[in-house]
Amino acid sequence: MLNPYVDRNFNTDKEGLKESLCQFYTTDLSEDTQSLKATHCYADLSFIFPTLKMLENHAAGTGTTYQYQFSRESSKPINIGGPPPKWFRGAGHAEELKYMFDMSRLFKHLDLGLTDGEKTLSRNIIQYWTSFAKTGRPVAGKESVQWKEFDLQDRSYIDLDVPTTMKKSLKPDMYKFLNENFPPLTHEKHERDEL
Repeated sequence: MLNPYVDRNFNTDKEGLKESLCQFYTTDLSEDTQSLKATHCYADLSFIFPTLKMLENHAAGTGTTYQYQFSRESSKPINIGGPPPKWFRGAGHAEELKYMFDMSRLFKHLDLGLTDGEKTLSRNIIQYWTSFAKTGRPVAGKESVQWKEFDLQDRSYIDLDVPTTMKKSLKPDMYKFLNENFPPLTHEKHERDEL
């Protein structure tokens, strides 16, 4: 997984980068824990770190910037691509969709089985997204958590879970490691011959 990623995206010290990634994302605790660390490596490199860099760039300008993390582990996952392995922890890919839309109307076979807390989370997510689309500010009502802007000092983000909370600095150890040890991605044109 790491070799093609590093080979495709970096021009300098590829072997050193691969070694540092392996050290950061390796554990001797158990095979299950190592599997979860490998999943985190993929998510960090593909989604979380680039998103944090984009948030920084946006917040450094004049834009209003908000960040969220969807953390609700579902007792009845949507299972896009099949059920998660027994070692998996956290919210699965696209799991928040069932909170944003009435998925049971779209997919009659789904039994969402939302708890009262999850129903409140769903209502709040819909209100946050709707108010953001209308006004540029995500607000969900009096009883919801006030979603603070992301800025370069606090790095605030909302953790969408039951209960929903405001937090600061998503994955700071990962961010520090990748920010200090990795050069910017290359902007070379990669030739493709699929077409």
